[in-house]
Amino acid sequence: MADPTGRTLPTLLSAACGLLALAPLSAAPKALLLAAFLLTGPGLALRHWVSVPRAIAPIIIPTVGLATAIGATSILLWFHRWPSVGLELALVALVVYSGVHGSPHRTGFRIGRSILPGRGGPGAVALEPVQIREHIGVRKIQRHAGIREAVKAIPRNRPLSATIIALSVWAGGVALLRPSGVGEYGLLATPLGIVLALCCVAVVWAFLAALRQYRLRTALLAILAVIVIQRLTVTLITEAPIYEWTYKHIGVVDFIQRYETVPPASVDIYGLWPGFFGATAWFGDLTGLSPLTIAHLFAPFVHILLALGVLSIARIIGWGARIALAAAMIAELLNWVGQDYFSPQATGLVLALGVLAAVIAARHSRPMAYLSIPLFAALVVTHQLTPYWVFGVVVLLTLTRRTKPWWLPIPYFAILVGYLVPRLPVVAPYGLFSGFDPAKNATGNVTLIGTAAKQFTSTTCRSLTAAAVLLAIVCAIALWRAHKPTWIAMVLAFTSILLLGGQSYGGEAIFRVFLYAVPGISILTAPYLVKFVARSPRHGRNTRRARTVIATTGTFLAVLASLQSYFGLWSIVIEHRSQIAAANSMMSRIATPAAIVPIYGAGFPTRTTADYAQPATVTKDFDTPLIARPDLLTISDPAALAAAVSHLAATTPGDTYIIFTPQSATAIHYYGYLPPTTLPALESELRSSPTWTATSTSDYTLYHYTGPHTP
Repeated sequence: MADPTGRTLPTLLSAACGLLALAPLSAAPKALLLAAFLLTGPGLALRHWVSVPRAIAPIIIPTVGLATAIGATSILLWFHRWPSVGLELALVALVVYSGVHGSPHRTGFRIGRSILPGRGGPGAVALEPVQIREHIGVRKIQRHAGIREAVKAIPRNRPLSATIIALSVWAGGVALLRPSGVGEYGLLATPLGIVLALCCVAVVWAFLAALRQYRLRTALLAILAVIVIQRLTVTLITEAPIYEWTYKHIGVVDFIQRYETVPPASVDIYGLWPGFFGATAWFGDLTGLSPLTIAHLFAPFVHILLALGVLSIARIIGWGARIALAAAMIAELLNWVGQDYFSPQATGLVLALGVLAAVIAARHSRPMAYLSIPLFAALVVTHQLTPYWVFGVVVLLTLTRRTKPWWLPIPYFAILVGYLVPRLPVVAPYGLFSGFDPAKNATGNVTLIGTAAKQFTSTTCRSLTAAAVLLAIVCAIALWRAHKPTWIAMVLAFTSILLLGGQSYGGEAIFRVFLYAVPGISILTAPYLVKFVARSPRHGRNTRRARTVIATTGTFLAVLASLQSYFGLWSIVIEHRSQIAAANSMMSRIATPAAIVPIYGAGFPTRTTADYAQPATVTKDFDTPLIARPDLLTISDPAALAAAVSHLAATTPGDTYIIFTPQSATAIHYYGYLPPTTLPALESELRSSPTWTATSTSDYTLYHYTGPHTP
């Protein structure tokens, strides 16, 4: 059958990737093939039955795939059925059926002539002069898209040349400069960090120049280059995933793979939200990749999807391609929060952007309203907090008639309540409401002054956050006065602060607030970034130069501040393979009950495998670190602290272990938890005590209590 829209072939190619992923290949190609299928196949199949606006297709297609994997694995786990090869074959069959029998004549609803073919129609938006010029530029690029012509054009395309050179320098720096001897100021204060900063600044300059010259594909490449430099670097220069809290998620995935069920709520609350964990476990089983490897590769892929989400939302709101690309780049530069690690919240944010894109498009496309409901359901089973922010956004957009139908919040509310109520007995002890005190809830999880390096990094990230929020407010007022699309972006940017009205989220609420606000802030500020770097005949040369200098300087400062905020804790958040192997070995043979007391959580992850469930069954918080024990942390005298630790071990049933790592020593000094001399003196006291046995390497020291126990 003829396919005038050209959708059948991509759909069938995606299905072929799904089938090839079952071939006897090594883990890496199988993972690439399966990821390509899951992120494209279900979404492309959907387009054969539902009109999906092209503006949001870049985020809707992968979001549908993620939601399909999350929903299918969660349902099977609830029915105590492990999703195996049969699930993938069923998905491939559905994609093939859609590609062959689905309607290829759907053209999607129009939001502008530069986006969809045809003239007029429901939802059509008149093109602005800037959009017309962009459209003409895109058509010119398409007419000269041959490989030979593109290669010849590289020397004349300075932004593209600068991007290629920056990536080449980055690759050489990553290959030759190892991040050794990283101090308290983080990775950026090393030769490799300087290379990363210079390369990132060069790519951002290339991006601004590409926007100025209407080189949209070069601008898109620059966004990808920034993701590579900022996030792929971490994967390439580390032995294992960063952040000790990453490993709590890895252990849950390993538990599901080993026992083909979620951990009971008495062991881990994550089992009540199995979406992310079940889908990852299924992906790992099919490809042969370990959860550790998947976690190590996770962040760059998430950032690509986040950039696509911001770009799509900017487009569906009504902005042109240049502004949408600028919004995606700003979102990448502002996202210093570090919530992109292997986690439900990172996946939940991707799903949230897909849901919101569909909700915004629902004003002109009723099928998008229906589609957003199952996408929201997948988000609800993935993360605890993100769905409530999304629900608040949807309510505000509905009340202000920025989306339709009016009843859309009702199924959202039903899903939220229906999922939470059966889990209330388990969730309630964690605190559903921490008090109506926004100032207290906005306080971070570390309130100590710490070292000068800690103060510098904290000031940098706070200044960047405050500047971004204030700039977004100014831009929102200016856009509103100019009668430009403003309200939806304002809702996205400023509604997350309402979360501080009732929940501190363990001291992390302020980070989540900014994380959720980044897409809206980026869309609000992007029009003025483009305006300041654009060639405008309405202004004189000096005015244009001044505006360009202001925009470029501000963007460069944001780049450096974001890099410092993200890489400033490098010496604390890195993990080593030897530490992981030692922790896994100890956990595999530990007898329960047992207590493990790391000085600080970093450097010796105890929940990397399913073995954590055995001691957690007896004592849920068996591995609470020293810094989370106020009764011990307030003791500064080494002898008294050693006596208190020994008393704790003597009165705790089973074995007790105290763990020292280089990361923990750095963290204790960096944050100022204890005086500088306390930790070495404590270790000396334990080493000389006859009731403690030490096992020491260059990466950790483990003290095992062997003394008598008292009731």
